[in-house]
Amino acid sequence: GGLGSWALHALMGGLRETGSTGEGLCLNLVDPDLSIEEHNLNRQVLYSHEDIRKKKVLVAKKRVAEAFPDATLSAFVGGIGLPHLYSMIHVADDSSPHFQNEDEDEDGIFSSSANLYSASNSIFHDSSAVVCGVDNLRSRTLLNAITSISGIPMLNAGAQGFSGQFDVFMPDESCMLCRYGVGVAREETRMSCQEDGDVPFSSIVTSTAIFGALEGLALLSVLAEGPNSLSNWPSHIGWNGRTNAFHTTNGSYTDPFSDALSSEGPHSDHLSNRILDINGQSHR
Repeated sequence: GGLGSWALHALMGGLRETGSTGEGLCLNLVDPDLSIEEHNLNRQVLYSHEDIRKKKVLVAKKRVAEAFPDATLSAFVGGIGLPHLYSMIHVADDSSPHFQNEDEDEDGIFSSSANLYSASNSIFHDSSAVVCGVDNLRSRTLLNAITSISGIPMLNAGAQGFSGQFDVFMPDESCMLCRYGVGVAREETRMSCQEDGDVPFSSIVTSTAIFGALEGLALLSVLAEGPNSLSNWPSHIGWNGRTNAFHTTNGSYTDPFSDALSSEGPHSDHLSNRILDINGQSHR
């Protein structure tokens, strides 16, 4: 979507500067939106009028493949949800909900093994980082639980109107709950541009571009120097567009809720517990 397309745009621009053909690059692209709509075009930089009604991840994959023919790319029409977290912590059973297989498209872009549920464990454990641009806090927290369990950083961003924010969550250092409070684990309200979400808001392309690009630049840092290079990045960047003021938080900062959650174990534990409502610690 908005953030993800700008993140890919920044990533592709950086790789072009190196003369890369994509050799050694592996990207897994995930989006539950079935098709590109006209109102997406003002802020989703990968798409054009010719792409309307096509699946976002398939067009995104095509754009990357055209620029970097030697890259390894997978596209999944679907979302990351509780089944993937259950699978990660080895408590899934036959009664657990399962992700539905996506249909194979007429161009054969999906391979027969392109099943996000069955592939999710290897995708996360084999990845160096995850870029998150989803539209609600619970999904961000769930994804953060999965990345924390997998031991990889999550690059998180959000943009709304004349404001935006960017987060680096290193698996052993911070998490959504420690930074934003336990309420994010149960906040499912979808915040999205125009008519896409439960709470629609105006689309200011500048904010989407800035914070999607920050995610892409951080991903370039990971590809160039490894995940530990993110320790040199601010752990949080916020922007007030009306005053054009940025504020940053460095890595030595203690998140507001970290002390309160320290008794619940490492970040992977309290993230999973709150998402899965273990011991009544979270309520849907």
